[in-house]
Amino acid sequence: MTCYLQSKLKSSKEEEEEEEEEEEEEEEEEEEEEEEEEEEEEEEEEEEEEEEEELITS
Repeated sequence: MTCYLQSKLKSSKEEEEEEEEEEEEEEEEEEEEEEEEEEEEEEEEEEEEEEEEELITS
């Protein structure tokens, strides 16, 4: 293989790896966002339950 082809192959492999890393990072960010949303929903539900309990006990 010529040096040119070797360097082309190497650069395309590197690009591919970078793309994979970026995709993984994006997936992780999405997962984190989903988790945050779930936590927020849980907190809201808890607050609603507390409000209901307060209404019942008062």
